[in-house]
Amino acid sequence: MFYKFNLKQALKMTLIGAGISLCLTPAAQAGQLMRSIYGVNNPFNYPHVVAYGDDACPRNTYMLRYAETSNYYVWICATEGGTLYYTAQAKNLNRGGITLRIRSYSGERYVAANGNTRYIVTPSRLVVTQGSRTILSERILQWQEGTGLEG
Repeated sequence: MFYKFNLKQALKMTLIGAGISLCLTPAAQAGQLMRSIYGVNNPFNYPHVVAYGDDACPRNTYMLRYAETSNYYVWICATEGGTLYYTAQAKNLNRGGITLRIRSYSGERYVAANGNTRYIVTPSRLVVTQGSRTILSERILQWQEGTGLEG
């Protein structure tokens, strides 16, 4: 009887340990993904799909602008050296998000690109084009200035 009790306990502990390791593996992979997203292991500047919090700016950047449409949250982020990033997250979390380096800006007009897809943000609109075709145009409902470096 004592032997069976120990075997049951050992089996339970093994199953608990396996369950915990299965839960921790995605978190470890997410940590590796986040390190690559925020510049440590991503020399090619590819776009990224990530999960976002209240401030979705990449590490070592600060929020310059925040915009919201009926379907998207958008952040314009900057480094101390002046490199700008466009980050957008769909309100429908199944659609994901993207972070891109901003290619050009003029006043309050920011343009990021991913191949022939361009993301244009102004205080009044979020526009996404593919080639010469507009695939998304949404009115900006909220436009805020960021807190800057001291934020």
